[in-house]
Amino acid sequence: MKKKVLIVGAGPSGLVAAKTLLHTYPNTFDVSIFERKDHIGGLWPVDRSDDSGMVAADMPTNLSRYTVAFSDLAWESVNVQKGEVRTSSVKLKPVPMFPKAWMVGRYLQAYTRKNIPEGVIHLGRTVRSAKKTYRNGGEMWIVGWQNAGGGQGPTMQTASGFRTDDEPHTDFFDYLIVASGFFSSPSPLNLDVLPKDEEDSRSKLDSDLDPDPSSESSSESDEDALMQDADGASGQASTAFHHALPSESPGFPGKIVHSSEFRSIDDLIPEKARQKGGNIVIVGGGMSGAEAAASVAFQISSTNYSPKSNHEFRNFKIHHIASRPFYALAPILLRCGQQTSDVSPLAPTFLPLDLTMYDYSRRTDNRETGFSVARSGLVNRVQAKGKHTYLRSLVGNDGCSSILHHRNASKDCDRPPYVAISETYSEFVRSGAILPRKGSVFDINGPLARDAAKGKTGGIVWSAPKRKPAKGRVIRNVVAIIYATGFTPHTAIDWLSRDVRSTMHCDKASRRLPLLLQRGCVFHHDVPGIGFVGFYEGPFWGVMEMQARTIARKWANSQIGASNPMTTEKKEQSAKEIREMDVLRDALVEPANDVPQYWMGDYVGLMDESAQALGLIRDESCYEDGSGNELPLVAARFTDSECNKREVTKILWSLTRTINAADNGRFVARAAFRAIQGHWNIEHTFTSTVAGLPSGTFAGTASFHPRSPTHSKYDAEYLYIENSMSTPEEGAVPPCKRLVFCYREATDKLSIWLVDGKDDLSAEDLFFDLKFEPPTDLFVNGIDDDGRQRGWIAKGDNTGGDEKCNAICEFRFRGIGLRSFGIHYDVEGLEDQYTSATWYQRGTDDDV
Repeated sequence: MKKKVLIVGAGPSGLVAAKTLLHTYPNTFDVSIFERKDHIGGLWPVDRSDDSGMVAADMPTNLSRYTVAFSDLAWESVNVQKGEVRTSSVKLKPVPMFPKAWMVGRYLQAYTRKNIPEGVIHLGRTVRSAKKTYRNGGEMWIVGWQNAGGGQGPTMQTASGFRTDDEPHTDFFDYLIVASGFFSSPSPLNLDVLPKDEEDSRSKLDSDLDPDPSSESSSESDEDALMQDADGASGQASTAFHHALPSESPGFPGKIVHSSEFRSIDDLIPEKARQKGGNIVIVGGGMSGAEAAASVAFQISSTNYSPKSNHEFRNFKIHHIASRPFYALAPILLRCGQQTSDVSPLAPTFLPLDLTMYDYSRRTDNRETGFSVARSGLVNRVQAKGKHTYLRSLVGNDGCSSILHHRNASKDCDRPPYVAISETYSEFVRSGAILPRKGSVFDINGPLARDAAKGKTGGIVWSAPKRKPAKGRVIRNVVAIIYATGFTPHTAIDWLSRDVRSTMHCDKASRRLPLLLQRGCVFHHDVPGIGFVGFYEGPFWGVMEMQARTIARKWANSQIGASNPMTTEKKEQSAKEIREMDVLRDALVEPANDVPQYWMGDYVGLMDESAQALGLIRDESCYEDGSGNELPLVAARFTDSECNKREVTKILWSLTRTINAADNGRFVARAAFRAIQGHWNIEHTFTSTVAGLPSGTFAGTASFHPRSPTHSKYDAEYLYIENSMSTPEEGAVPPCKRLVFCYREATDKLSIWLVDGKDDLSAEDLFFDLKFEPPTDLFVNGIDDDGRQRGWIAKGDNTGGDEKCNAICEFRFRGIGLRSFGIHYDVEGLEDQYTSATWYQRGTDDDV
């Protein structure tokens, strides 16, 4: 008789659990999936127009398609337009390296159609209760659920006889898998409450406000504001002094929304408030806070610098309040082995972030056994310093990628580093569009009387270092607040009976570790009939697949309903693991200095440790990546006998091609395009035979303003604006020009367009496309005749029309940022000829 298994949730974890049970042990399990929504995918939308969930449909993943995938379905095999496995005769547009959220939903649809038979998934079915019972001489689960009312509405297959009533139903199951997601519902914004002896400080701070500030009460410079000292703890709000923000903060006139709800600045700022301007406050560090801040900044920039712009959001500032420092990493990083603590090459090669960070060559703990050990839990000082050193090498010691850290770098290195991943965040900070601030929020309220009298109707936000509230500052004229406080997992398990949750040491006060499970977060030895997949912070797809394999193997070899007693040794080991988790939870609830951002975030270690326990061998068929380094970890490197070997091979060869392409400059155009965002000092040399265009050397500034692409074939775009130009000598200066810079991932090219003179915003004619090539093609080992190291070279030409144009550019990197770059082009026409050479730099650059 088959073993009856219920899986709660049809997101990635539930789907891979079902596939693994059905395929790895055929004819062993009778599997059902209950999903409360009308579609599969969990947090991932399956429609590109669906923004009703907690993830925006057009949001790109922050890890590449090699990590956001299962072991035996290649993205190249998926027709993302239809959510099905593509046929060999269909030629489709390549999937981006970082797929959009709706594409991930379509990948999951294809995975489901390929691997899960009809009748397994029951959509619109909400589990209300699950408790242990005894039946037929053994333990079973009795599960209560309700079907969705008001229509069926599924987008995937359902069981025959799908009911739309709301009557309660029950059924019995031998095993239960919790795959209902860790990020179940948004956490509220907690405001820290001032101790009584600090209230006078708050009153004095209010009374000492500068009578005519532009936006906030502070005499500090922006730089001081970015670097101000604080000893605040990380993670959850302090349990000593905090209270939950009510749904409507008394007196605050603007919107207050969770980061998962934010989609458009048009919805955030009322139309009548747009012309007046004001401050937008983002509360919360980490991934969601940086994403929200960058999204707001991008939308403001795009609105202000796009064709038909009405400049509605010209007078807004974005304040990002985070309780601790963090590094803002770009999705594209230097390849492993190219970083040192002080120096990085001017012409490095790049790879997607996960292919760099999950490279096996970075590990030193796998020399003897070939397998790494997962570094889960708390992080000691030595480990923390090592992580800081590595991250600083990635960002090139760039202060605008190292957010809120001390000028004295060693001060922060005793604590585990935090990371955010964003294409644009660090450059928005550099340009002043985002103003980071270290601290916590103590108060949100209505406008000050003196501001209201001047027509500034925004409210106030008072933030301060958590343990130094007297050093707080008021942000005035706040028109909207986005709080990125993460999610609580408790609603994903509150349907489990109280005795089951109690046995697994459920703690409502802990949202980071709600249950105490054994190492790997799959089982609890006192409840052997339940398993968890993806129930931890930041679950990786490959780890979810390993957890599903662990469950399948254990239950396939267990007797239905039997207690399956553990050996004394295994029980002692399990109890030890539970005690270690209890110690970890105490540290997470009262955040200590050794608490990491993700306590179970060692992807390589988690995968290796699981593989060793399951007896899986790492695939080395594509061992050499073209430069002598071992391939990075992807799920396809660990497969079982029932995996689709053709798909596995397709994934590994695709990975190899991607890594080899990086040696030839792939991703350099994207890295350069990302890094030119923002403001630059320029030195412009112009030689002209055209009347009215003076020759000479001029100095000035220029800005690259991000905006939504105005042509569908491009993936990213800037409006380039030169500001005032000057010359040491009196005389005419060339007019300040405008251009449009575009990037297209499919060709990995950077393009420059001339601007339509009618609106000075629209792209009109292509100036040239730039193709990147290593500096070694022009200089011996990348060193010029003067012994100076050179950056990446990009060339382009345009021979159409009456003018011929040839361009050559050089991009000199420092980590993931640019230290300087130059654009030189020659234009030759029927009646004129001129040469333009412009160097762009920030700060000083001795090599220019």
